[in-house]
Amino acid sequence: MPLFFGDFHVTLAQDQTKPAGTGTERLADKAYAEILGRILSGVLPAGMVVPERRLTEDVGLSRSRIREALARLEGEGLLHRDRTGALSIRNVTLSDALHAAQLAQMLEPPLACVATDPDSIAALDALEARIAQTGPYGTVAENGFLRAVLELHGVLASGIRNPFAEPFVTMLWRGIAIYQVTVGHRASRAELDAAIGLTRALRGLPGATPEQATAAHLSQVRAGLLAGI
Repeated sequence: MPLFFGDFHVTLAQDQTKPAGTGTERLADKAYAEILGRILSGVLPAGMVVPERRLTEDVGLSRSRIREALARLEGEGLLHRDRTGALSIRNVTLSDALHAAQLAQMLEPPLACVATDPDSIAALDALEARIAQTGPYGTVAENGFLRAVLELHGVLASGIRNPFAEPFVTMLWRGIAIYQVTVGHRASRAELDAAIGLTRALRGLPGATPEQATAAHLSQVRAGLLAGI
């Protein structure tokens, strides 16, 4: 199913394999997607105690559906429960983000070689245009670059078609995204160009291979994290 993030969505491959659920399951998925989107966009910032009542009102679903979604997010490590039982958005430190980027550097480039999906060509075309339009202005959360990069790696994860690798790639990028939103990361021109290069490589256009382009992009992501020190 699509996971909504503000005014766009990221399609994750592990959700594509799920059969259509009952109405109750679909409502729980909607609650999950809505809350996840608020976390990844910084509307629910790292360290904030989860406002369960407000979420119930804002999302327009019952408290039981919201609690199901929160339990799922807690299980995925995005929420932290303290000794009193209160849930908060997990803090992601620079060290956490760098470790996530390092793991992505080890995992994604070789997997990118098999992440070719003809059905994703149109999405990658649109992503290149969106990334090119952002420019190195404003934070990555404000100018839409972070949204596009999350969607780009969602496409890459979908193309891998490996039920073990896909969710791991997804969680790595969620951690990086939360940190970038928290610190107000601003992408450099090199980071923008590397992301565009990855969209082109995944479409099989002349230039770097998918493995090379993924490695180059991740190198710029790591450099961007370090530049904020």
